[in-house]
Formats: sequence, C-alpha cells, structure tokens
Amino acid sequence: MAKKRFYRLRSIERVLGKGELEKQEIYFASPSELNDPMEGFRNIVFKGDEIVWQNFFKYYLVCLEKTFFVCEVFRNTNNFNVEDYISINPRDNHFMMPNIHHDEIYKEFIKKCGGFIKKLAKRAANIGMEELKTYFNKIHLIALQIIHSKYEKLGYINYIEKADSRMPSINMDTKIIDVMEEKIITYGGYYKKIIHISCHIDDAIKWYTKLSTIELVSNPKYNNSSFLFFDFVNFYLKSIEKFIYPECYIASFMEECHNSSVWGHYAKGHSGICLIFEVDEKIELEKVNKSNTSSNERCLEFKEVIYNDDFEEIDFFNMLWGMSDASLYRFYSDENGNLSPIGKTIYAKYR
Repeated sequence: MAKKRFYRLRSIERVLGKGELEKQEIYFASPSELNDPMEGFRNIVFKGDEIVWQNFFKYYLVCLEKTFFVCEVFRNTNNFNVEDYISINPRDNHFMMPNIHHDEIYKEFIKKCGGFIKKLAKRAANIGMEELKTYFNKIHLIALQIIHSKYEKLGYINYIEKADSRMPSINMDTKIIDVMEEKIITYGGYYKKIIHISCHIDDAIKWYTKLSTIELVSNPKYNNSSFLFFDFVNFYLKSIEKFIYPECYIASFMEECHNSSVWGHYAKGHSGICLIFEVDEKIELEKVNKSNTSSNERCLEFKEVIYNDDFEEIDFFNMLWGMSDASLYRFYSDENGNLSPIGKTIYAKYR
C-alpha cells in the first residue's frame, strides 16, 4: 500500500521538554493559542427578529445574574477566580429556563431596553460583533443596576449603599441604532473601521478605570467586582461563539518541509526539529476521544483547515448548531411557545 508523509515542525522545548516525543503525543492548540491572531477568527454578524433578540438578551441576563450571585457568595474569598464557576454552555438543557427572580429582572430590563430591542429587530443591515459590543457596554450598566436593586430588595445584599444612590438611572437611547445603520450604509467598511477603533478606545477606558480603582476591587469585600463590571461583556460575547461552533483544536501538518519562512515561524527560528509521520495513503483519521471534566469522553472529528483571503459573514441567529434541541426550540420561541419567523424558517428547512 502506498505511503504518504506529513511533516510537523516543532521547537525542541515542545518535543523534549513537554514530553511530546516521549509520550508519543500530538498537541492540538485552541484558537487563542495560535501564533496568528486572525487564525480562528469568526466574522459573526447579527440580524434577527424581535423574539430571538429578546431571548438573546434574556440569556445574557440569566448569565449575568448567576455571575453576580457567585461574586456575592464568594466576595470575601481570596484567590477566587469567578470564571472557573461560570459556564455558558448551550448544550445545557436548562438553558433559557430562568427562575421567578430572572423573570422579574427581565421585565424590568424590558421596561428600560424594550424599545432598543425592537429597533435591533428592525435593522436592515447586519450588526457586527464590535458594533454589538458598543451597545452592550451601556446595556451592561443598566442590567447591573437592575440586578443589584433586585438583590437589595430581597435582602441578599446590604453591605453597600442603595443601588440608586451609587449609580444614576440609565436608559438606552434607540437613536444610536439608526445613526449606526445610516453611517454603515453610507460609508461601508470605512465606518466599520471607526467602530473597531471605538471598541479599542472603550477597552482602554475600561482598563484605565480598572487601574484607577485597583484599591477598591482588590479589597476582599469587593472581590471579583472587577470581572463583573469590566470583563463580563467580553467574556459573554466570546463565549457565545460556542452557540454556533463546537470547540476546536488545531495541529499543523504539512505535505512538504522545505519552506524557509515556515521553519523560522514554527521551528523557533530554524532551531527546532521536523517530525515525519508516514501513514498509509488511504487511511483516514476520523475521530479522537477528548477527556472532559463534565463527561468521560467526547468524540472530536478531524477536519482539514482551509484558508481564505477574506472572512465570510456568519449569521449568528441562523447558525445555532451548538445548542441542544430543547435549548434551540426555546431560543426560537416566545413565552407562549410561538416560533419566531427565523425559527419557522430553520425548522422548515432542517428539522
């Protein structure tokens, strides 16, 4: 049977120091570990009807309230990382099943942001991830204010002043959506670059504010407040990528090994080594078992990475393949069980 060779460039530290050769292991990196920040980038856009937008923000509130609760429970605990206790898992069948407190929080949220959600649903142009993030940065303060007030009324918290005295009342101005759409239609990619820069400025302001309040947030009394106020939005928006794609891990194999620039990039400046794998040409690797803390093992399929010069838009609300069937139905339905227009299209086509 004909043989086929694949080549894998590695640093000596990886092969010997990390035990890849001794253990006969192949390391698959997550997208965040890759050298090129654009590898694994997903150009996610949002265009949905009112029902899916409402459910999108409802789940955000569920996750935020759970995070708020965890921060409150462990607020006097040192060396506590709130991210270890927060799971945004679309395969969870309890997804979108809030308790009575969540319902009350959501109703109050709709009073302040319902008009804004209606505007989002009427948008003709797609909303990019960075534009959505600019909206979330303001919505997040409104949501925190509502949750804090609810906890205070229930007697869950009493160690700081009333929410109304700490934070001014905030409402979401719906005009910003019309302005954004008009500018994007008029100026196209140029205005999207402005949004990109604006997001970086917002992040810089957050970091400056975080540093200026370091004495407050480092106090055990306010442990993890920093994550709740400054980092949760980025954490949530990054986590929802799991709704449309399962987790993936990447290992680099090549069909030839004579490219000098590749040696410089992947073999630590030409100081590494090349591992040669010889396999039967007709053998296809299909799946591998992955250990996981929530289950004994899961099967991950092998797929070839295909590189393109551009990034195709991924319509979030039409690509929710990461959800369980029960969660998916709830996401596409209103409180009376009526399917949204997008939900009807999805179920007619694929279900």
